[in-house]
Amino acid sequence: MTHRQFRTRRKRIPPGPRGWEVTQFFGNGDFAKTLDFLTRQAREHGPILSFRLLGRRMYVLDDPALVRDVLVVKQHAFARATGAALLREIVGTSVLTAEEPLHRARRRMLQPAFGRAQLATYGAVMAEEARIARDALAPGDVVDVGDAMTRLTLAVTGRTLFGADVGEHATAMSAALARAMADVSRLGPLLEVLPPWAGAVRRRLPLPSNRTFARARRELGAIVASVVARRRADERENDLLALALAARDDDGSRFDDRALADELATLLLAGHETTATALCWTWYVLASHPRVEAALHAELDAVLGARDPEPDDVARLPYTSAVFAETLRLYPSASAFGRRALERCELGGYTIEAGACIVISPYVIHRNPRYFPEPETFRPERFLGEGRPEFAYLPFGGGARRCIGEAFARMEGVLAIATLARRLRFERLDPLPVAIGTATLRPARPIRVRVCERSPRVDCSSAG
Repeated sequence: MTHRQFRTRRKRIPPGPRGWEVTQFFGNGDFAKTLDFLTRQAREHGPILSFRLLGRRMYVLDDPALVRDVLVVKQHAFARATGAALLREIVGTSVLTAEEPLHRARRRMLQPAFGRAQLATYGAVMAEEARIARDALAPGDVVDVGDAMTRLTLAVTGRTLFGADVGEHATAMSAALARAMADVSRLGPLLEVLPPWAGAVRRRLPLPSNRTFARARRELGAIVASVVARRRADERENDLLALALAARDDDGSRFDDRALADELATLLLAGHETTATALCWTWYVLASHPRVEAALHAELDAVLGARDPEPDDVARLPYTSAVFAETLRLYPSASAFGRRALERCELGGYTIEAGACIVISPYVIHRNPRYFPEPETFRPERFLGEGRPEFAYLPFGGGARRCIGEAFARMEGVLAIATLARRLRFERLDPLPVAIGTATLRPARPIRVRVCERSPRVDCSSAG
């Protein structure tokens, strides 16, 4: 037995919150309180925090090296947690929800659809839809900025996914997905800590929410099946669906109708919901940080002048990109996700028993002052200087399961910000802080803003 092995065996489980404190994990149904609880405990007990919840041993990681161990070095010792199984019930078995080796095969088949040349095609759609969204707004309009950004990203995702078959198909799919997600999101922080069999048991219960969920899932399946059948008969479009229809794995296999439907549902959900939420928070924080907004406008004026941005401009807009990156630091698309230990293993010098749940929270890690000084401050400049450990910043996950659409989302976010901010500003009508409302970090209430022109001659306060 080596010295390292002996020390690992003797090392005690790290201290964690006491029993009465653990109840705060549930936050009385308020997901923001759950995240605050995890953040406080990680600062006090990190970099690896342990406690028991519902009879299961939980480990919360707040260290990039430990996250890398779970997601990369020892990835085969861990499986997706219950949250992935519940998401699989909504969108089916896809690149987001599949286990290995199916995940690897699906990702390999879809990768060409997210290559550099194809992204340029998508970028043209993003820029056009951003201009349409901007031109639909007039100074003095009062809007829910979250709704406005959802319409924008849904239009982008619909066109890049379905091409000419956009419109009612994407809208109907989005509505069905939203109803199904609302059903699952009621579990809140339980999503990643329930035992693997919990989702199946819950689905057998005669709950009204289960009937709503089943109906939404049937609607979604019927819509996607209709679109796929139509496009198999006419493959002239150059969109993501066309590329998926033509995709072949190394052994020559292709997507069948069910697999293709599952991938489309996943891409629609991930492609518009998360980016819309990030853009909503972007306008929220910009409205409260005039210095940052002024720096953003200065870059847009210097690079773009009087024209709208194009896909090639993204690389020439570092501050705009930093604004979006900093928003994703504070409001990452996935606030927390879990892994389940498949076998007994060692992590950070501690013995992790089989069945233990590992919680990785980008929300928590992004607020570690060791890597992000003054972590609650919105400061885009931190993404213009020196880097940080790879897994200290993971708004799109990491390792083999890093989001396949990361480049798509970053391009869409930057083009949307640049297009709208070149001419418009958004003034918040309610000065009170807006809290996080769901596990996907949607705002707890609508963020209403007044649309203003950038010209200082416009009096925003009296408009409308």
